[in-house]
Amino acid sequence: MIEETIRRRFVALACVIASGFVVVAIGLGRIVLFEGGRLAGMARRQHNQRLVLREQRGTITDRHGNTMASSTKTPSIFARPARIRAGPALAEELGGRLGLPAHAVENKLRSDRPFVWLKRAVTPRQAEAIAGLKLAGVGIEEEERRYYPHGTLAAHVVGFTGIDLQGLAGAELRFDDVLRGSPVFETVERDALGRAIVSRSELPPRARRGASLELTIDAPLQFVAEQALLEGVRRAGAKGGSVIVLDPATGEILAMGNVPTFDPNSAERAPLDSVRNRAISDMYEPGSTLKPFLVAAALETAQVSSESVIYCEEGRMKVGRRIIHDHHPHGWLSVPEILKVSSNIGVAKIAQKLGARAYHEHLRRFGFGARLGIDLPAEAPGMLAPPDRWSPIRTVNAAFGQGIAVTPLQMAAAFGALANGGCLMRPHVVRRIIAADGHVLWEAKPQSLGCPISAGTAGRITEMLEAVVERGGTAERAAVDGIRVAGKTGTAQKVDSATGRYSTTAVVASFGGYLPSRSARVVIFVVIDEPSRGRFGGVVAAPVFRQIALEAMRRLQVAPATLGDRDPRSVRASDTPAEPRMAVGMPSFIGMSLRRALVSAAEAGWQVKVKGRGYVRTQVPSPGAPASPGRVLVLSLAPPVDVQ
Repeated sequence: MIEETIRRRFVALACVIASGFVVVAIGLGRIVLFEGGRLAGMARRQHNQRLVLREQRGTITDRHGNTMASSTKTPSIFARPARIRAGPALAEELGGRLGLPAHAVENKLRSDRPFVWLKRAVTPRQAEAIAGLKLAGVGIEEEERRYYPHGTLAAHVVGFTGIDLQGLAGAELRFDDVLRGSPVFETVERDALGRAIVSRSELPPRARRGASLELTIDAPLQFVAEQALLEGVRRAGAKGGSVIVLDPATGEILAMGNVPTFDPNSAERAPLDSVRNRAISDMYEPGSTLKPFLVAAALETAQVSSESVIYCEEGRMKVGRRIIHDHHPHGWLSVPEILKVSSNIGVAKIAQKLGARAYHEHLRRFGFGARLGIDLPAEAPGMLAPPDRWSPIRTVNAAFGQGIAVTPLQMAAAFGALANGGCLMRPHVVRRIIAADGHVLWEAKPQSLGCPISAGTAGRITEMLEAVVERGGTAERAAVDGIRVAGKTGTAQKVDSATGRYSTTAVVASFGGYLPSRSARVVIFVVIDEPSRGRFGGVVAAPVFRQIALEAMRRLQVAPATLGDRDPRSVRASDTPAEPRMAVGMPSFIGMSLRRALVSAAEAGWQVKVKGRGYVRTQVPSPGAPASPGRVLVLSLAPPVDVQ
């Protein structure tokens, strides 16, 4: 009986075990047949991870090799939530060391994602504080970030990138694909604890590096232009301003600046109003700076000549139901005198004689009403209505720059055409694109946009504009001793958005000119927006022009004529721009490593004092300042700027 019971129990146990094996076999079969592919994929993803390595972004330099944007390594803090016991205490600890709210940190630690960033681009001190905790599941990853060693210098031209090194403005955005280079993929094999044990790159390291940009910008001249503009805006109590310096023969932009400006190292904290590149994106009515182009069109079409005289109605002329005024009453004036005293009535009569269609056509030829194609984003086209919409009063208003919207860039380029024998050149900010191995991938060539007027007409306009800067003209404050300057002032009323009428107080004051006028090396265009002290372009903008012109002539080694020459002419000492380390000005060491700065300073004969560690952040004397070798150079160094 007992044996029978044992036998039955044994059979029952055997059946249970057999059933278990059957269930396991069925499960394994189901897994193999139906779930095998999915589970194998999960295993591969767990033990093998394919990463996209951030390629090294190319540098941006000025025309002399001064670094304007470069890349550096910076620590970032990450977490693997599955390996962390998240709680308020841990979140408070991490948040305190990273400068983050505890609740935000705790939310990240409780994420169901396998990997989260706690904070990117932290300071070395913050990284050390996190490393000291020695927390499992919290680590430090070296990331590449963008560094702009000159801070605000040429910020609107250079632009900036986002946290993932994507270009967001300026040349960084326009040439983002070029600077990024080729992506590199890396396969990482991990052990059971998730630690990397093997990695292999799928492209050679050279492919990681992006190309570099060499800008047309002259950094020391840019510095002087920005400082002169800032001083001019402050002196005038103005809302803002823009300045452009370009080579009329090539279209190269040597300097471009705006007030307000921003530091691209902390662009995310800058007001949007300061990030906008006003020089190419803001449209305004040009006022009297448009008059030379009307006169040029009239000369080109033989509607007037340099000897023509026009009666200016003693300062008051009726057009339909409107009255046109001059600032001062004038009787008979020659065409050159009309430009010299900036007579609205004089140019109004020239516009009536020329006609709306011919005037409109020449304005288009000078580049107004369309984008010029500068190699920067957000260029505005201006506004130029078709001629069949020009009423008689609109034609007259257009003669002195009302009813037409332009950008500072368009005005600078148009003055460049006057300075360049009548030929308009496409403005640009990039000279070369250079591959990681040093060979030139692309080089800018001067590109003509056409010749709106003949060289003879351009020469006659230049003679007239010289008189504007001489005694008795509207721009005496733009004069440069010993060097002829040609230019024109402008004071344009702004439209009051509330009333739709021209404001009686808000104006845009400007001055555009070029020098040496008979063999121009640079065009400088200055715009001061809503000055509250000194309303006229000859008062607030012309002095800014002069300050920049002096530095430009010094850097280009254009010597003034002898003081005894009653008809001064410029003397071109060299056809090439001064190199940054010539005695014509203080070289820039900003952005250099200490080693490179010491070598460069020693070559130039400087005694150096060093403060701090890292890269050169500031220097005394400043870049572009008058200086001579043999004196003391003070370099202040700092680590890459924290962009938290």
